[in-house]
Amino acid sequence: MSGLTRRKVTVKGKRGTYQRSVMVRAGEKVKRFIGAHKKKIAAAGAVALAGGLAYAHHRAGVKQAWDRVKEKQARVDTEFRVKRETDAWVKRNEGRWAASWAIRTAKREASKPRRFRELGAGR
Repeated sequence: MSGLTRRKVTVKGKRGTYQRSVMVRAGEKVKRFIGAHKKKIAAAGAVALAGGLAYAHHRAGVKQAWDRVKEKQARVDTEFRVKRETDAWVKRNEGRWAASWAIRTAKREASKPRRFRELGAGR
């Protein structure tokens, strides 16, 4: 009895129609089911395919928008990092600049004649 399944069959008799249980091959049952519902199966497949394509299109748009946001964030982060590093560099070198400026000024003052240094002229 392998490969057989029980199926209800409608039978017309002298006293009207009634259902009788019969054994049919399993493959035959599947073929009958597909034959009876093929339009519905095809419609469901088409709807599922259309839904999948619409979802893929939507995800592609979302991904592009997210990529634009990431690129903008990367630009902002880079600009911020460059500004932070520049500010840190300026802060580290402020003392050097002030010292070198004072040394240069002192050398210039020393090279001037004494009377100019005393009078404060020539600045």
